[in-house]
Amino acid sequence: MIPEAKSATREAIVFAYLDEPPFCRSGPDGSALGSDVELVSEALRAIGIASVEIA
Repeated sequence: MIPEAKSATREAIVFAYLDEPPFCRSGPDGSALGSDVELVSEALRAIGIASVEIA
């Protein structure tokens, strides 16, 4: 018998990055910028997470 899957909810997804331009870097205001940040943002939107905030 296959056990029922438990539903999981997450309140936050944490994205950690190293300052390695052009993949990731800190902008003048301290925000995360770069191709890795854009990739993660788009991937999260693709799976239905409409609001993405990377700090």
